[in-house]
Amino acid sequence: MALEVIQGTKKINPKLILDLFYDNVYRDCHEWIENEDEAIIAFAKGKIQNEYNEMSAALFIFDRYWPDMSENNQKAIWNYLKVLCVLCERAKGLPSKASMAK
Repeated sequence: MALEVIQGTKKINPKLILDLFYDNVYRDCHEWIENEDEAIIAFAKGKIQNEYNEMSAALFIFDRYWPDMSENNQKAIWNYLKVLCVLCERAKGLPSKASMAK
């Protein structure tokens, strides 16, 4: 169900997906993602249970497999999240960590 909603939103208003990512992930979590801090998991659990209960099944699957994933698979997920944050920064015109370090 959630995937169909995202696909429909992409067709109708692609900027909405960016705005949703920014409001629900980037703004609160980009530092955790950058530092690969697993505190993000507790935050995500609370956010999903309070605001997006229909996604609880996906969180259950994540909880079940994350602890047993290989380090390489966990690193791949962290890298994917980092790429999404960089894309969000570029699309929103936000200063990136790389440009701030100069």
